[in-house]
Amino acid sequence: MCHYSDKKHLGKGEDLIRFSPAAKPLHRIYILARHSETKNHRNITIDPLSPRDAFMALVKHPYRLEINIHERLRKEFDVIGRVVNSIDVHCLSYPHDYALLPDVCETILSDLGNEGGGRKSEVGILDEQPATP
Repeated sequence: MCHYSDKKHLGKGEDLIRFSPAAKPLHRIYILARHSETKNHRNITIDPLSPRDAFMALVKHPYRLEINIHERLRKEFDVIGRVVNSIDVHCLSYPHDYALLPDVCETILSDLGNEGGGRKSEVGILDEQPATP
Protein backbone atom coordinates (compact mmCIF):
# COMPACT_ATOMS: atom_id res chain seq x y z
CA MET A 1 0.00 0.00 0.00
CA CYS A 2 2.41 2.63 1.19
CA HIS A 3 6.17 2.64 1.57
CA TYR A 4 5.80 3.35 5.32
CA SER A 5 3.24 0.60 6.03
CA ASP A 6 3.41 -3.20 6.30
CA LYS A 7 -0.18 -3.41 5.02
CA LYS A 8 -0.56 -5.22 1.73
CA HIS A 9 -3.19 -5.51 -0.99
CA LEU A 10 -4.78 -8.93 -1.39
CA GLY A 11 -4.16 -10.32 -4.87
CA LYS A 12 -2.35 -8.69 -7.76
CA GLY A 13 -3.61 -6.68 -10.70
CA GLU A 14 -7.01 -7.99 -11.76
CA ASP A 15 -7.00 -10.44 -8.84
CA LEU A 16 -7.31 -7.65 -6.25
CA ILE A 17 -10.26 -8.05 -3.95
CA ARG A 18 -12.59 -5.16 -4.69
CA PHE A 19 -15.65 -3.83 -2.94
CA SER A 20 -18.90 -3.84 -4.86
CA PRO A 21 -20.35 -0.40 -5.56
CA ALA A 22 -23.87 -1.88 -5.34
CA ALA A 23 -25.72 -3.32 -2.36
CA LYS A 24 -25.59 -7.12 -2.14
CA PRO A 25 -27.93 -9.47 -0.24
CA LEU A 26 -26.79 -10.70 3.14
CA HIS A 27 -27.35 -14.46 3.36
CA ARG A 28 -26.01 -15.28 6.79
CA ILE A 29 -24.28 -13.72 9.78
CA TYR A 30 -21.59 -15.65 11.63
CA ILE A 31 -20.85 -14.86 15.26
CA LEU A 32 -17.31 -15.91 16.16
CA ALA A 33 -17.32 -17.79 19.44
CA ARG A 34 -14.34 -17.95 21.72
CA HIS A 35 -13.18 -21.52 21.42
CA SER A 36 -12.87 -21.85 25.19
CA GLU A 37 -16.64 -21.24 25.40
CA THR A 38 -17.57 -24.10 23.10
CA LYS A 39 -18.15 -27.78 23.80
CA ASN A 40 -15.75 -29.10 21.16
CA HIS A 41 -12.32 -27.46 21.24
CA ARG A 42 -10.83 -29.36 18.31
CA ASN A 43 -13.46 -29.04 15.60
CA ILE A 44 -14.67 -26.34 13.29
CA THR A 45 -18.38 -26.06 14.00
CA ILE A 46 -21.24 -23.93 12.74
CA ASP A 47 -24.41 -23.97 14.81
CA PRO A 48 -27.61 -22.09 13.94
CA LEU A 49 -28.78 -19.68 16.63
CA SER A 50 -32.38 -19.20 17.61
CA PRO A 51 -33.73 -15.69 16.92
CA ARG A 52 -33.51 -14.96 20.66
CA ASP A 53 -29.86 -16.10 20.94
CA ALA A 54 -29.01 -14.31 17.68
CA PHE A 55 -30.55 -11.09 19.01
CA MET A 56 -28.55 -11.31 22.25
CA ALA A 57 -25.32 -12.02 20.33
CA LEU A 58 -25.81 -9.11 17.91
CA VAL A 59 -26.76 -6.64 20.66
CA LYS A 60 -23.27 -7.14 22.13
CA HIS A 61 -21.41 -6.03 19.01
CA PRO A 62 -22.35 -2.51 17.87
CA TYR A 63 -19.97 0.32 18.54
CA ARG A 64 -21.81 2.85 20.66
CA LEU A 65 -20.39 6.25 21.49
CA GLU A 66 -23.24 7.06 23.84
CA ILE A 67 -25.39 4.43 25.51
CA ASN A 68 -27.82 6.82 27.17
CA ILE A 69 -29.61 7.99 24.02
CA HIS A 70 -32.74 5.90 24.44
CA GLU A 71 -34.28 6.62 21.03
CA ARG A 72 -31.12 5.44 19.25
CA LEU A 73 -31.03 2.25 21.36
CA ARG A 74 -34.71 1.59 20.60
CA LYS A 75 -34.05 1.94 16.86
CA GLU A 76 -31.00 -0.32 17.14
CA PHE A 77 -33.08 -2.99 18.89
CA ASP A 78 -35.77 -2.68 16.20
CA VAL A 79 -33.22 -3.16 13.41
CA ILE A 80 -31.57 -6.13 15.14
CA GLY A 81 -35.02 -7.67 15.70
CA ARG A 82 -35.81 -7.37 11.98
CA VAL A 83 -32.40 -8.80 11.04
CA VAL A 84 -32.68 -11.92 13.21
CA ASN A 85 -36.16 -12.60 11.86
CA SER A 86 -35.06 -12.36 8.23
CA ILE A 87 -31.43 -13.61 8.11
CA ASP A 88 -29.90 -16.79 9.52
CA VAL A 89 -27.42 -16.14 12.31
CA HIS A 90 -24.97 -18.92 13.11
CA CYS A 91 -22.22 -19.38 15.67
CA LEU A 92 -18.82 -20.26 14.18
CA SER A 93 -16.26 -21.91 16.43
CA TYR A 94 -12.80 -23.09 15.42
CA PRO A 95 -9.37 -23.66 16.94
CA HIS A 96 -7.36 -20.45 16.73
CA ASP A 97 -4.67 -21.87 14.47
CA TYR A 98 -3.77 -19.99 11.30
CA ALA A 99 -2.97 -23.27 9.55
CA LEU A 100 -6.67 -24.19 9.81
CA LEU A 101 -8.01 -21.05 8.11
CA PRO A 102 -8.41 -22.77 4.70
CA ASP A 103 -10.55 -25.42 6.46
CA VAL A 104 -12.55 -22.69 8.23
CA CYS A 105 -13.18 -20.97 4.89
CA GLU A 106 -14.23 -24.27 3.30
CA THR A 107 -16.61 -24.97 6.18
CA ILE A 108 -18.23 -21.55 5.79
CA LEU A 109 -18.57 -21.95 2.02
CA SER A 110 -20.07 -25.40 2.52
CA ASP A 111 -22.50 -24.00 5.08
CA LEU A 112 -23.53 -21.24 2.69
CA GLY A 113 -24.03 -23.86 -0.04
CA ASN A 114 -26.51 -25.63 2.25
CA GLU A 115 -29.01 -22.75 2.40
CA GLY A 116 -31.56 -24.91 4.22
CA GLY A 117 -30.54 -23.55 7.63
CA GLY A 118 -31.50 -25.11 10.94
CA ARG A 119 -28.79 -27.73 10.86
CA LYS A 120 -25.36 -28.09 12.39
CA SER A 121 -22.29 -28.14 10.13
CA GLU A 122 -19.05 -29.67 11.30
CA VAL A 123 -15.65 -30.47 9.87
CA GLY A 124 -13.17 -32.63 11.78
CA ILE A 125 -11.12 -30.10 13.58
CA LEU A 126 -17.32 -15.07 16.29
CA ASP A 127 -14.12 -14.43 18.86
CA GLU A 128 -17.34 -13.43 20.46
CA GLN A 129 -15.85 -10.16 21.60
CA PRO A 130 -18.12 -7.17 21.88
CA ALA A 131 -16.85 -3.92 20.42
CA THR A 132 -15.54 -1.58 23.04
CA PRO A 133 -15.62 2.20 22.75
